[in-house]
Amino acid sequence: MRSTVCTLAMILMIGGVCRAGEMQIHVQAGGGGVLTESLDEFTHSVAGGFSVGFVWPVSDHLRLGLRQNLHLSVMSFEKEKDLTVLPSTAFLLKVDPIGRLSLDLSLGAGLVASSELGTDSLIPHPVGGAGVELILAQYNGSSLRLRVQCDAVFMAARRSQPILLIPQAGLLYVF
Repeated sequence: MRSTVCTLAMILMIGGVCRAGEMQIHVQAGGGGVLTESLDEFTHSVAGGFSVGFVWPVSDHLRLGLRQNLHLSVMSFEKEKDLTVLPSTAFLLKVDPIGRLSLDLSLGAGLVASSELGTDSLIPHPVGGAGVELILAQYNGSSLRLRVQCDAVFMAARRSQPILLIPQAGLLYVF
């Protein structure tokens, strides 16, 4: 299983060396919200989501990776509230300043998909994020962590060019 995931990760992320035991798989589920000040029709809503990531160590305290996020929320852009899907893919830089704490930055592209937006849902937007992880428990190379993050989606294609902030907290399992 791990070699299949390793091969898939290498296909998705060209370059690098992937050896068993080095790559980590991150799976997260959490909840939070979506906030903005730049849309007249929408200011805030609750959100939930999950993410899957592949992370490779570069040194003892530095790791690089790729993260896939999927956030769900109910938002209104023009007329009425509708389910909005916020998928994104981002490159990840993780630093471990002390033993049980990790900090990360991510940069990538994502969509804001809603039936209200129509074909505008297919326009990719720049996405950036930052996160903090605290290890709660460890066992045999895997760990359960508390993760707090905030992602930002810059909707450059819209006239008002809003920035959607997506703060979330959740549990992260690393194996």
